[in-house]
Amino acid sequence: MGLVGVKQYVKEYNGCDHCYSEWFRFYEREIKGDIDGLTRLWELLYETDTPYSEWKKFGGKIKCPNCRVVLNLNNFLIQEEKFRISMLSKLSEVLKEYIHECTYCDSAKIAAVQKYGDPFTLNFGYQLQGIFDIPDDLWDDISDNIHCSCGNQINYDDPYVTKSEVDNWFGFEDEDFKSTSLFICATFDIDKREADEFIAFLMRYPMLGLEHGTGKKIYNDIRNGKMKGFNTLEQGTVLFRGRKRDTVARHVPFVESELWASPVGVSGHGRFNPVGVPVLYLGDSIKTCLKEINIGDQEVAEVPAFILLEPIKVWDIRDTDLKPLVSLATLNNRAISKEYVFPNFLAQCCTMCNVNGIMYESVKNKKGWNIALLNYEANKTIMIAEILNNLDNQYELSKLKKLKKKKKAEELSDKFDDDTLPF
Repeated sequence: MGLVGVKQYVKEYNGCDHCYSEWFRFYEREIKGDIDGLTRLWELLYETDTPYSEWKKFGGKIKCPNCRVVLNLNNFLIQEEKFRISMLSKLSEVLKEYIHECTYCDSAKIAAVQKYGDPFTLNFGYQLQGIFDIPDDLWDDISDNIHCSCGNQINYDDPYVTKSEVDNWFGFEDEDFKSTSLFICATFDIDKREADEFIAFLMRYPMLGLEHGTGKKIYNDIRNGKMKGFNTLEQGTVLFRGRKRDTVARHVPFVESELWASPVGVSGHGRFNPVGVPVLYLGDSIKTCLKEINIGDQEVAEVPAFILLEPIKVWDIRDTDLKPLVSLATLNNRAISKEYVFPNFLAQCCTMCNVNGIMYESVKNKKGWNIALLNYEANKTIMIAEILNNLDNQYELSKLKKLKKKKKAEELSDKFDDDTLPF
C-alpha cells in the first residue's frame, strides 16, 4: 500500500500528541500501557506494509490532520472518542485502586478522625482532580463515576482514605508490624503472606482472632503444646510486684487488697492483657520490679512478695522466636497500643488453654524476667506473703526466708485462712 496508504490512514484520526497534549501528558503520567484510540505512526507503516526505505525517502510528508505538525515515526495519532472512552475506563480503575476505604466500608481512620480529630484533614472526592491533575473535560465525564475499592460511589464531598494512610494508621508500615509477622512465621510454621494477613486482620478485628484460619492454627498449636517453652513453675516460687504511689497525693501505703491486679473492667491496655482484662504482672526480683515501674522523685513503691501455693503451667518465651515481642515498645499514647494486639491474642489463647502464665525477659533488667499471670485464684494459687517498699535499705525478706525454711507453701495454704498471714 505504501506511503499513500499511510496518508489515507492518518486522515481517520482526529489529531496527534501535540494537539491533544493535555490528554496525552495525563495518559503518560497516570495511565500508560496499551489503550484504544492511540497509535504510533510507525505502527501505521507496519499495518500498511510500507518499507522503511520508502518512509526514509519521503519522510516529512506526513502531517497531523488537525494541527498540521510534521510527524515523525514516534509521534502518536489519536482517535478522540475511542481515546476518551478508554482513558475514562482506565482512570476509573486507577481511582478505585487509590481510594482504599470510604465511610461505606466502615473505615476506622475516617470514623476516628470525624469523632476525635479535625474532619477537614480527611481527603474528599472533589480533591481527586487536583491530586491526579485530571484535565477538566475528563473530570467532567468521570466525577459522577468514581468508586471506592469496596464498590460504593464516592461523591463530591465524601471522605476517603488511601491504603498508605490506613497502613500508617494501623501500623502496617512500621518495622514492629513487619517484625511481628516474622516472629509468627518462625514460631508457628506459617508463611509470611499468611502472617501479614493475620496481623492486619487482628489490627482491624482484635477480638475476632479465632475467626481467622491462622488464628485457629496458633490456638491449636498452643492447646496441643507444639511449641517449646512450656514448663512448670514450682510451688513455693517467690515472685514480686511493684506499685508506686505519689507521696503527696497519698501518704498511706497500699494495703494487700490494692496490690493484686486491677479488677475486671478497670485495667488499661497491657502487653498481655486487653483493656479491662486483669492480668497480674510479676517479676523474679525486687530489683526487676522497681526498674520496670520507673519510680519518680516524689514517689515510693510498695513491693508485695507473692508465693506460689501450687505448681502452675507457664509458657517461657525467653528462649523462643517470640522473645523479641516483649521489646516492642508502644509508640502511641492512645488507649489502645497496636504493638500489644498480637501478644494480647497469644495471652487470650493461653488463658483458654489453661496455661497459667507467660514468662518473658525483662526489658529494664537484662538479668531478670517477668511473668504475666493469666489464670490464678488469689490465696489459692498464689498469696501475698510480705509487703516491702523501695525505701528499705536492704531488701531482706527475713520473714519470707524463715517461712520457706520452716513451712512448705502447701502446708501454709491448709493452716492459714485466706486473709491470715503467718507473721
